[in-house]
Amino acid sequence: MAYDIGSMFSSSNSVENLVYQYMRFEQGPRNRILARQSELNNKKSILSQLDSKLSSLYSETDRLTDSVINYFDVNKATSSNEDYIKVSAGSNASPGIFSVNIDRLATSDTRVSKQYNSTDTDFSSITTDQTFSVSLAHPTGEDEDNRVSISVTISADVFENSSEEVLESIRDEINNAISTAVVNEDIESEEQISASVVSESDGKSRLVLRSNQTGYTNRMVFTDSSDGILTTLGVLASDGAYDPDNNHDYGYMTEIGTSDTTSGLNSIIEIDGLTYYRDDNQITDAIDGLTIDLIATTSSTQNITVENDNDAVRTEIQSFMDSYNEAISYLKEKAQINPDTLQRGELSGDYSYKALFSDLKGLPLNSISSPSSSDYSSLYSIGIGFSDDGKMVFTDENKFEEALRISTELVSDVFNASDGIATLIKDKVENYTETGGVISSSKNTIDSNLLYLSNSLKRVEEQLASKEQRYRDDFARLQQTMSALNDQMGSLSMFSGGYGGYY
Repeated sequence: MAYDIGSMFSSSNSVENLVYQYMRFEQGPRNRILARQSELNNKKSILSQLDSKLSSLYSETDRLTDSVINYFDVNKATSSNEDYIKVSAGSNASPGIFSVNIDRLATSDTRVSKQYNSTDTDFSSITTDQTFSVSLAHPTGEDEDNRVSISVTISADVFENSSEEVLESIRDEINNAISTAVVNEDIESEEQISASVVSESDGKSRLVLRSNQTGYTNRMVFTDSSDGILTTLGVLASDGAYDPDNNHDYGYMTEIGTSDTTSGLNSIIEIDGLTYYRDDNQITDAIDGLTIDLIATTSSTQNITVENDNDAVRTEIQSFMDSYNEAISYLKEKAQINPDTLQRGELSGDYSYKALFSDLKGLPLNSISSPSSSDYSSLYSIGIGFSDDGKMVFTDENKFEEALRISTELVSDVFNASDGIATLIKDKVENYTETGGVISSSKNTIDSNLLYLSNSLKRVEEQLASKEQRYRDDFARLQQTMSALNDQMGSLSMFSGGYGGYY
């Protein structure tokens, strides 16, 4: 029986299988490059996360050491009744209790025309164009009392229409003129006035003109001839002047007056016996550092209380502690060797990050050299310490509250003195997070190595592709040779079998 020596090369699949098996042994260099790339990309990702955590810590220390805004000198203001007054305090507000009465709220200048039957033709006798102007407040840096006059023209043919249509045309021309003034930057958008037509009852219409801002400063000043359209409407007629006894049938809805103190458009507020007249219902210039929002007039005296906001200070410190704890925990995981598992962190071989971990652990233990009080010179002295896992925590809430109660400056010194905890940590962290800092340099080095590995991988893969093709060609030739040998063996076998009976 003949032996088929070429059976192992009997198909293309067999050749491909041989190529695959041989190429498996050739993958070592490629696999080592891929493994190194994965390792470096993972390290780069870890550095990016560390950068984020350290940047957050830097931001918190930057707040605590801010030389412009003292986040430890924070005040809060409360109102005895927010149905009447709402209040907020800035850093320059002084502690105290203020008695407040609100006599009047500021309102917008509003003028209304006479009432007209919508379908009547009350204006048909007007046969000429009507032009009037309105003066609006437009304060500038050079002149806070500056005003701008805007002209409005109503075409004569408008007055042939029904009364309601006439009012609507006047409305549109006023609004168009105001909008054009805004577009041309003659006035600001908030300085606009608006015109509208209202129907108080079925078939009855009025023109309403309203300032978008409150107060005497923002009053509307109309100029028209004695027989002009505004006079006809009653907006400027002598009998349309403010009269508390005419139920505001038309004309002024609120007494304009001649000054801040005489105008019914202004708010009136009494603070500790002093009277203030303002254009707005939000007052920022009566008490230093306070913003007072007037909600409703008062029937009895209300109080505003300003005091140190110790809760806000605690929140600032807690935010710093949280960022510190996140950073130190991450460094502990990535830059140290786990004592229990002996597993090495990805950054444990880099001295820079091991040193940072050590520094961040040690710096909070320092005492400041020149505290405001020798009793408060360290984190421990204000009730802050460390848990068993190295996290910064409040260890004595009473001690912390007592320090704040005595003086927020005592607490601030511990953090923002020249050798305060936040100052030292900020300087240390900045070396790592700044442009060109330690982390940036580490990532640049990784990028250079990744580029080198990428080029190396390309060369190796080209070599592997060439070698794979060479194996495929060699095995294909061998397959052909074995096939020919197999045919020869078959012929010999037949020849041997044909003459076997003569021996």
